[in-house]
Amino acid sequence: MAIRGSSNIPNWIENIDADRVSYPYCNGCGVHGGFNKAYASIQTGIRTNVQSLTSKYPSADLWVTGHSLGGALTTICALDLDQ
Repeated sequence: MAIRGSSNIPNWIENIDADRVSYPYCNGCGVHGGFNKAYASIQTGIRTNVQSLTSKYPSADLWVTGHSLGGALTTICALDLDQ
């Protein structure tokens, strides 16, 4: 799976929303607020598609990658999918 980098004004707003927010999968951890919000907006679709594909291809490896904003989101995504 690949997530693209910033390509529009809302993406750039997410980039500069740098307030730290709590991260639900780690006690005392924080995450960049804009990146967390951006990932939350695609999380359901990613989970749905990954579940569908892993059911169809149970022995396949899943790789996540991204550029710029997408790189930040794939870091959050990898942790989310590991839960």
